[in-house]
Order: sequence, then C-alpha cells, then structure tokens
Amino acid sequence: MTTYETLSIIGQALSLCCSSIGFLTVIISIGILIAQTRELSAQTKYVGKSLKAGIFIGAEDRLTALDEIFVTYPEIRPYFYESKAIEPDDPNYQRVCAAAEFLLDYFDAILIQVKQFPETWPQGWWESFIEDTFAESPVLCNHLYRIADSGYTKELLEAMHRGEASRKNKVSQNQEETV
Repeated sequence: MTTYETLSIIGQALSLCCSSIGFLTVIISIGILIAQTRELSAQTKYVGKSLKAGIFIGAEDRLTALDEIFVTYPEIRPYFYESKAIEPDDPNYQRVCAAAEFLLDYFDAILIQVKQFPETWPQGWWESFIEDTFAESPVLCNHLYRIADSGYTKELLEAMHRGEASRKNKVSQNQEETV
C-alpha cells in the first residue's frame, strides 16, 4: 500500500469519525431540545394556573370588600338586592351611589377579564350574576345611566339592559298574577 492510499484511508476514517461525532451531536441536541420543550410546557402550565389563581384571588378580594360594605352599612343592601328605589334627598343616597360605583367598577373588571381570559372563568356564571344584580337593583341601573360615558364597557351596558328587561318581565308577570 502506498503512502497516498494509507493517508487516504486515514483521511476517510477521520472524516467518518467527524461525521459520526456530528451526527451524535445532532442527536444529543435534539434530546436536549425535547427536554427543554417539555420543561417550558410544564412552566407554561404552571404560569397559567398561577394566573388563574391570581385572577380568582383578586375577584374574591373585591367581592369580600363589597360584602364588607354591606356588613358595615346593612341599610344600603336593599337598594342592590331587593329592588328598593332611592331619592336624592335620602340620607343614604351618597353611600348608595358610592357602593353602586364600586359594584359597577367590579362588574366591568370581571366582564373584561371574562372576555380576555375565557378559559379562566366559569362560562356564563358571572354574566348571569351581574344581570341578576341589575335586575334586582334599579339604583345600580340608574347610576350606570348617569355615568355611562365614564368609560364602562359595552358588555356592562348590555348586561344592564338584559337585567332591566328581566326585572320588567318579572314585574309584568307579577301584575298578571295579581289580576
């Protein structure tokens, strides 16, 4: 065997070794990439659960704050849950308006989150709760009418209209039953 043939065989062997090492590097890189993708997927799921928990905690905190208002001032609760009307000269008028604004802000924030993160919220539950609250509170509806141009979402206004329609339907059914 000539020197050239020997060097050629050694060169081919080295080339084969380099190709094998390159192939092994690609295989190892793919394995690392798969592991990283799995880890990223697990982290993304964890972040999603954390976001959901944070949203629920925020909603619960605001609902608790609303409950505190009604515990501290039980005399204003009927304006929100028993269809009691209020006049501007009523001594509770300012307190009722402040509670109404708090409730409207809360409902608006919930509806925005329901729209932005539908997978995070129970489907239909909040919408029904909000509509039912509007149905039981002409004060809340009137306050929203007065400040509607303050940047509230169309979803909140639509919920109010559905709640009012429900209240009017309920009133007319009650009137028919008493006749």
